[in-house]
Amino acid sequence: EDHFVFEEDTAILGGDESAPSNSSTIWSPGISLNDSIATNPETLPVFSSQAYVLNVISENGCLAADTVEVSVIPQIGIPDGFTPNGDGMNDTWELGNIAFYPSASVTIFNRWGEELFFNQGYTKIWDGMYQGNPLPIGTYYYVIRLNEPEFQSEITGPVTILR
Repeated sequence: EDHFVFEEDTAILGGDESAPSNSSTIWSPGISLNDSIATNPETLPVFSSQAYVLNVISENGCLAADTVEVSVIPQIGIPDGFTPNGDGMNDTWELGNIAFYPSASVTIFNRWGEELFFNQGYTKIWDGMYQGNPLPIGTYYYVIRLNEPEFQSEITGPVTILR
């Protein structure tokens, strides 16, 4: 099964049963794995996409091989704040690489959990406004859902408005 990871993440290679019992396994290239002869090794932190080949030799000498691709996908760049004061600099909350995730949704909440902003695809960039009025200086909270089969978990955190 192929894997998709953010840069510097790790992946566990192989499936439920990468090889029958009493067989020998070797993964290559082994230099970027924690154990190249393990049935299900873990990659070291990944910085570029890499194909791994698994060679299995059964106890009676039969050889089989398979390939697993670990692909690095762009990490979302999330600024911890912005200054929507109309000076033309840093007036919106720009998310880096969000265009790679056209199905992503972005929701902004205040400290009481009230939804202040929602956009599917992040085609409308948050400008620190709510119902046509500028929000006050403060900390708000985001939930980003990439809505990709490989990434179901939410990305959450605070974002600060300064003016």
